[in-house]
Amino acid sequence: MDVSDSKADEAQSMGDAFRTAANQTEEQQLAQIDGYLAHMRTLGYDRIDGPILQMAKSTMKSGRRDEMCDILRNFRPIVEPEEGALMFGYFPDVDEADVIHCIQVYEDWDALCHHMREPRYMQYVDPIMSIAAPGSPEYSYGSCLFMHRGNGHGGKQAGDAPTNNKKDLEAAAEGVMGDVYRSIAKMTEEEQFAQIEGHLDHMASLGYDKIDGPILQLAKATALPGRRPELLEVLKRFQPIVEGEVGTLMYGHFPDVDHPDVIHSMQVYEDWDALCAHMRDIRYNQFVTPIMGLAAPGSPEYHYGSCLFMHRGKGHKLQAG
Repeated sequence: MDVSDSKADEAQSMGDAFRTAANQTEEQQLAQIDGYLAHMRTLGYDRIDGPILQMAKSTMKSGRRDEMCDILRNFRPIVEPEEGALMFGYFPDVDEADVIHCIQVYEDWDALCHHMREPRYMQYVDPIMSIAAPGSPEYSYGSCLFMHRGNGHGGKQAGDAPTNNKKDLEAAAEGVMGDVYRSIAKMTEEEQFAQIEGHLDHMASLGYDKIDGPILQLAKATALPGRRPELLEVLKRFQPIVEGEVGTLMYGHFPDVDHPDVIHSMQVYEDWDALCAHMRDIRYNQFVTPIMGLAAPGSPEYHYGSCLFMHRGKGHKLQAG
């Protein structure tokens, strides 16, 4: 069925579509989803060239995240055979006890539609919405500046990568990662390393180093008005560095489709060591000052997640439609 043929009312957000679909028949749910896909087409989503990021932040009613995780595990055998799903994962937030991040990247518009219209997901709408807090989930979409999918350590420790670790420097920083980057923009290289080491020590004190398995680092960067194209040009220069990293499973920058000054950065590292190796890499330091010169006050904002599960597909062989 072509989504443009749907007679359903157009939902104004994906979250609205799911909230409305609760307690409906499967046919009504599908009509609701088709209505939202039709709305997305009017906004030009179907003309996005290349991969599409669909990112959802789900907030649970207090104390019910474990129940949600049990439901979401059922998605894995459904998503793994999907054609066109390049990346699909659920990541419980490390710092916010009732939040789960869902990160999905589809090869193109057809693959996104194919996923959203998959009837096997419909059975979980009611139990999910019964656990979700009011107003949840919140969705964001992005086109793809670039995306790298690595293979993990390949038997090496993350420390075998060029990390330029300067543990002997006196740790200086605590607080959120965005504060660290804002503070190091005008520092010397040695001072920058000290700031990063201080923040890594702070993260370790909060238990990040004890996370078992992959770690999500999610950043939302807001550029100064009209300066996003310049920021994208800077971020393009990350690609050859990222592609040589050991332990980086997924890394991508995605300009937000609906907010012209926003860029989403999605990074998944195989473990704590791999995250540390990335953050210590001297080659990124040269970009801190130009990035912060283009970023709006308070940007970037960071979130971290452990991994409930993550699937990395190879793209579709047939058209999703």
